[in-house]
Amino acid sequence: MGGFATASDDILRNILFRLPASSFASAACVNNSWNKVCDTVLACPKLATALSLNPSLPDAVKDVLDKVLSDPILPQFAIASIGLQFSLEAAHQLITQKLGSKVSVVTSTACRIIGRDVITHRMKEVRWHMIPEPDGSVSREFIEFNRGILLIVGYLPGLKGPGITMVSKFLMDIKNYTASVSGLVPPEGMIVFGDQRVDLNPILAEIDCVMPEETVIVGDACSRLICKTGHNSQAYDSDL
Repeated sequence: MGGFATASDDILRNILFRLPASSFASAACVNNSWNKVCDTVLACPKLATALSLNPSLPDAVKDVLDKVLSDPILPQFAIASIGLQFSLEAAHQLITQKLGSKVSVVTSTACRIIGRDVITHRMKEVRWHMIPEPDGSVSREFIEFNRGILLIVGYLPGLKGPGITMVSKFLMDIKNYTASVSGLVPPEGMIVFGDQRVDLNPILAEIDCVMPEETVIVGDACSRLICKTGHNSQAYDSDL
């Protein structure tokens, strides 16, 4: 270990940059010197994403987790969009068990997803069917093919835990945070989720007034979702 420990930071950084997430996290705990080099590897915000259409939920979750954790990243949050025939609760549990209690997780059902397939490595868009047959029966396509998962994990330097109480304060916090890490006041983009019991139109209107047109806003304003922060999980409209 003696000769390797004295390797230059550039060589060490080059090696650490090639590690999968689990090995990278272990390397960051070796000593203070390695920890500082790991910090330089993650000096910028990073998102990793993967799409799996495996009809088995455990296999699909494993596929996307293996892919997003194949590069150096210390996930702070994860966003999963799953097919209509997968169990929302089961998918959420599998993801949170793998990522650990410190990672905030949002898991929601989706009618359409787009991402890079873990097998073909090509961008793929999938639109699932919600409507039963005219006679009221459920089609074979719905049962067998409305399965898949899109997973995004992210790392944002300096990201703090949630403490949002009002929309105006929320938007000001976003601007202050963006300015502190990038020097720019408006963020590049925002991801917004809302459950089926909340009217997001007033919130979106306020966001539109405060944020410039260049800020991209995406998400699902009327979703069925589960979110977790720390050791707590909360399900929204899980009975619908």
